[in-house]
Amino acid sequence: MGYSVSLTQMSYFVALEKYRNFARAAEECSVSQPTLSSQMNKMEETLGVVLIDRSLKPLELTEVGKNVLFQIKRILHETDELYSAVENLKNPISGILKLGWMSLEQPKWLADTLIYFNEFHPEISVEIININPTKLGQGLLNYDCDIIISSSYQEPSENSNNQLLFSENICLFMTDNNHLMELDKVNFHDLKESRTSIFTANKQLSLKLYEAGVQSEFQRVLLPEGHWSSAISAGRRGLGLVLLPESESHKLNKKEKQSLKIFEFENYSFKWFISFSSKNNVIIETFTEKMRDFYDVYRIFSKP
Repeated sequence: MGYSVSLTQMSYFVALEKYRNFARAAEECSVSQPTLSSQMNKMEETLGVVLIDRSLKPLELTEVGKNVLFQIKRILHETDELYSAVENLKNPISGILKLGWMSLEQPKWLADTLIYFNEFHPEISVEIININPTKLGQGLLNYDCDIIISSSYQEPSENSNNQLLFSENICLFMTDNNHLMELDKVNFHDLKESRTSIFTANKQLSLKLYEAGVQSEFQRVLLPEGHWSSAISAGRRGLGLVLLPESESHKLNKKEKQSLKIFEFENYSFKWFISFSSKNNVIIETFTEKMRDFYDVYRIFSKP
């Protein structure tokens, strides 16, 4: 059976999931609330399912709605790819982009983004330059790099243009027999009562736990910066809980991802920044846009 759901309806649905409110979603889409509501009703009628639980405030998607949302995001993403591919054929961009990175190890999302970017812009060569984390700004000051990507525990250079790339949820990974599995989300209070070790591979996450007064029965275990595989291995062996940014969840298998919980940090999320030497560089603008688009599609949870 064929369905006829428009791209406009899909965009409305994504906005509705983002704001959980018809009025705010309509404002985001620059349409009236009755128009957006009518289109959502038509979309549900076309698919023959209920996508939105309107009895809740803020509203929530049904289980079917959540699955449909995942597919819609991919469709919209592929549609954008189509338009981008056509534009690139009409107006090809070429050149070299020097990307400064603060570690010899790059996260998988960055490696995947580079592959994704190359598929659309094979004429642009990306060169990765290793930067000392304590001297992030010097690469731009000396024009060794066009852009530098840094995480939230590093200060972006004051002598460059800085933008927030995206924010990540902080997730909690645990084995099935942990009592915290019964909760939808976990917060500091829950961890304070936890009787197990807490592993992480990020100094700032460890400091946040310390500042919040989280004292487990055993200890907070801070592994070398970025060694998330070691932290996850400890969690798999039942040695404790693991706090990690959402982008590192790719190291988990399908069943383990289902056991992930969002950890509720007050006014804190794991952030990635981009510092660049020129606002008007079309290559930098193109790369930044593709990076944001790529990461949003592969989130497990909604944006923090």
